[in-house]
Amino acid sequence: MTVNGYLTSIAKKAIIRDQEKKSIETSIGALKNRVEQYFGSNVSNHFQFGSSVRKTMLPRNLDIKSDVDYMIVFRDDGYRPQTYLNQIRSFVETKYSRSEIKQSNPSIILLLSHINFELVPALSSLMSVCEYRIPDKSSSYNDWISTSPLVHDTNLANSNKEYNYQIKPLIRILKYWNAINKYPFNSYELECLILDYFNVHPFLFEYSSSKTLADYLFEFITNLNLSWNDPDWKRNKITQLKNHVYKIKVLIQRNNELGAVTELKKLIPLT
Repeated sequence: MTVNGYLTSIAKKAIIRDQEKKSIETSIGALKNRVEQYFGSNVSNHFQFGSSVRKTMLPRNLDIKSDVDYMIVFRDDGYRPQTYLNQIRSFVETKYSRSEIKQSNPSIILLLSHINFELVPALSSLMSVCEYRIPDKSSSYNDWISTSPLVHDTNLANSNKEYNYQIKPLIRILKYWNAINKYPFNSYELECLILDYFNVHPFLFEYSSSKTLADYLFEFITNLNLSWNDPDWKRNKITQLKNHVYKIKVLIQRNNELGAVTELKKLIPLT
């Protein structure tokens, strides 16, 4: 097996399929019905968004933190975010009484046996129909901040197409590495870093249709920067990642594909 073949195998295994996909779709359908029954006209819209829509969410066996983001857009009655979070908690306690619930700002997390839901309260924006207001982290979630989830989805879809459909597989591979290394990155943060690198700095990457998934992986990791304010354990994980990739690239240059694959398996084991 080649390095690129091994990476392709990981990227394919990191797609949600079959029974897991069906179970998630069933749970989303049930959630939609229960939101409508419980909130009625107090909610103007509600929908699935995030990595589960973009197809960059990992199967549960590869990432125990995999979850479905679900936005609940309330009628604007002038309340602060915590009021709406409390309403979502009451909804979950009523409709999912046997499930585990916790608040992880800016959302209420519903823990089911096969998937987690992150239920995010939102208000419609006065600026755009594609923009929403969600609890603002910088204000300790006491105020609102604007977000446009559909814009990120569109940017990722366009970038993936532009780069020969290699960006989403790359994201899934690195999310898997992130999970087995105890999450040095927030999942969405990592996705944005990858997207921004290839969108904001395309001149750094000499694109051609012959570029492989391995080329994209090496390019991104080689140029991944350490931040001075990152904790030591995160900096160590990133340094180890970069060192592994350097060794793999050297082995490939020496025509030692078998050694390169062996080194790659140490970095990203395929179970």
